[in-house]
Amino acid sequence: MTFFPPSLINELHERLLLSDIVRRYVHLIKRGQDFIGLCPFHKEKTPSFKVNDSKGFFHCFGCNTHGDLINFVMKINGWDFTETINSLCKEANLEIPQSNHSGSSNETPSLYSKVYKALDAASLWFYNQLQKMPAQSLVKQYINQRGLNKETQEYFKIGWAPDNWRGLFEELSRQGFDTSVLLEAGLIIQSQEQQNFYDRFRNRIIFPIHTQKNKIVGFGGRVLNNTQPKYLNSPETIVFHKGYTLYGEDKAFKKISAQNQLLVVEGYIDVLSLVQAGFVHTVAPLGTALTSHQISKLWSVVDEPIVCFDGDTAGQQAAIRIVDIVLPLLQPSKSLRFAFLPQGEDPDSLIRNHGIEAFNEIISQAITLDNLIWNLEFYWQPLDTPERWAGFNKRLHKKISIIQDKNIKDMYKKFMNNRYNTVYQNQFPINIRSAHKLNNFAKTSINLNIGGEAARLGTQNIENYRFQLLFILLIRYPELIYNYVESLANLVINSSEYNKLRQIMIDYALSTPHLTQNNLLNHLEKQGYPNILETFILQLPFNSLTKADISLSVAENSIQDILQFTLKSKDKNSILKQ
Repeated sequence: MTFFPPSLINELHERLLLSDIVRRYVHLIKRGQDFIGLCPFHKEKTPSFKVNDSKGFFHCFGCNTHGDLINFVMKINGWDFTETINSLCKEANLEIPQSNHSGSSNETPSLYSKVYKALDAASLWFYNQLQKMPAQSLVKQYINQRGLNKETQEYFKIGWAPDNWRGLFEELSRQGFDTSVLLEAGLIIQSQEQQNFYDRFRNRIIFPIHTQKNKIVGFGGRVLNNTQPKYLNSPETIVFHKGYTLYGEDKAFKKISAQNQLLVVEGYIDVLSLVQAGFVHTVAPLGTALTSHQISKLWSVVDEPIVCFDGDTAGQQAAIRIVDIVLPLLQPSKSLRFAFLPQGEDPDSLIRNHGIEAFNEIISQAITLDNLIWNLEFYWQPLDTPERWAGFNKRLHKKISIIQDKNIKDMYKKFMNNRYNTVYQNQFPINIRSAHKLNNFAKTSINLNIGGEAARLGTQNIENYRFQLLFILLIRYPELIYNYVESLANLVINSSEYNKLRQIMIDYALSTPHLTQNNLLNHLEKQGYPNILETFILQLPFNSLTKADISLSVAENSIQDILQFTLKSKDKNSILKQ
């Protein structure tokens, strides 16, 4: 008989959410802290089957079937205990320790508990090191600069790893932890000579990473100088797999209901800043794009989490990657929404510079997954020929093809086909309406009043939006660069990044006769601006660009409106005529 140590069974319950497993067989609806659905073990018309993740059990009030994660998997599949544990270990990415028939195991049953205790001790040591640092120290200055108050530091147990090669190792060794346990916990590294051991985290702010059940499984560390990597996570261990865990999940998932907003941001500081500002249901992936396991975990608490990434290229690309990950996972009522911050802003800076209302406005404008897919494919290239319209339609259906749920795939096909036909058949009338909206934006942005919303974001953000719109139109119709090259050269742009982009576009246009959009986009990508068109479109705080392709005349009128306001020359009109 195969022997499974108690620590392995406990770890399965720690890593796997019962509701995640049950929802594969039962349509669950969240009710308070529980989930309810129709019992899979007897026929019923009224839901009497309840699942409680915090207590780790299910119960049917109709047939009185009751049990935990292992009981459910055994009963629903008709498996024995060994088959069930093997399957769940594979699901949880847990290695099953080798055993003999006498019931002894090569892995001691207490190894998991020893690793958890070592991680707890390390977290306390990191925390105490931060408390000892003087107010004028670099780490304290950084924390104050990011606006993190003492309550937030205490709530998340933020720590500090000193610039000491063996500080943590010597302290935990003094407390009686074996070197093998510290290695297993990912806290120390063995040198290549195999003789020495040294601390993994040095000279970094430390962010303890907890499971939903509030157990520390690893750490994230941020360096304050130019050392690479900027962020360092614990390695994969017997208790930590970064693709399964979300930073902040232990706090974000507490007392959350299906009606709450659950935000997914990029990093540790973003989570801390938003929780401190009152957005308590906020999490972040651990240095990677969201994984399928993390998405399932998000869906276990809310139907449509909001992915809110920074307005820079890296943030936009991360969101785009998520689209390909989430499409095969879609379930009825389960999806994602996307909110994009202005260029150069992260949640922390946006709230500090413009207030909570500004961030709330961004979140309220989060777009649905289908709209994001449409926008990304729609603006890939101008739709000015039948072949390009056909290419656009082909790209849409290629995206849809990876959806696994048949009903959702069919709904996406119908939705996209209807939208495609409407836009294609009515592109000229829509262009007229878009012309009005686009020209209105070009003018009203000058008055800092985009639909009454953007004024709250401040003058600097409105200026960013104005230049983003200008660049979008010039990339769509690069021949207009020639027409307004002197006006563009005389623009006063406060952003060094936009100044650089403007100069690259002008230089390339002057050296490239008969410039096309594809040529310009390829050149910009080589210059460090990949997917710049999609990035700018996603950041604009209005949706008129999603209605139809913008005509050349509309684009030119809008460019003129922007240039006439922005140019500081005494004779704007004469410059424009040139």
